[in-house]
Amino acid sequence: MAPPPPRCIIHRVSRASSLYRLQQTDTQLDACRQRLAEIERELGNSSAVNEARRALEDAQAMAQAARSAIRAAEDASSSQRSKIQPAEVALYGGSIRNPKELQDLQMDVEALKRHLATLEERQLEAMLLGEDMELSAEAALERLAEVQAARGATHTALEAQAAELQSTQERLLAEREAVVAGLDASDLRQYERLKEKHKGIVVAAMQDGTCGACGVSLADSLQQQIRMGPELVRCGQCSRILYAGEGA
Repeated sequence: MAPPPPRCIIHRVSRASSLYRLQQTDTQLDACRQRLAEIERELGNSSAVNEARRALEDAQAMAQAARSAIRAAEDASSSQRSKIQPAEVALYGGSIRNPKELQDLQMDVEALKRHLATLEERQLEAMLLGEDMELSAEAALERLAEVQAARGATHTALEAQAAELQSTQERLLAEREAVVAGLDASDLRQYERLKEKHKGIVVAAMQDGTCGACGVSLADSLQQQIRMGPELVRCGQCSRILYAGEGA
């Protein structure tokens, strides 16, 4: 049976690999928390619904104004007709026999009718505009319903995603606790200091004889120390902890 590996090698690999595993867990936790925060913002974002609701209110206000304009035009036409009727009765009723008075009355009736034609044209324009405004209001109402339905479906999907992320976060927190429990207190303190300094990237795996974080070349003796030494080794350029990597 082959002899067990030297204790120093087991200790070195355990320290570096444990910190690297802690970093991987923290990276996943940070991604979970970031996405959960995004989902919370998205769930609270009602800008599309509010915009559609404002558009509906504007369209309804314009439709109401158009209805008022139609009623005013109808009233004006009706009032003008009420003026024409007695004038025509007087003109054609035979009560007036003076030719000059009849001529003047005829001219008045014609003027009243010309103005009535103008009022009726305005009434027609108001009715056509009113139809457009009613259609716009109906379209705005449909748009609001569509946006609200889409928001409901989106919220359902986001809530399901949030629930899954919460479960993942709980699992990662448990894994983190297990990793931290196996770390030396001094190693954990060093990790936390470096994490604050380097914004999350603390442990850099060697890649073809270079630091996996900053890319600086590592001397052969330093590479050997990283693989075999009992102490944590830090990069001389970026100060991150160097890790030999799996299978090194």
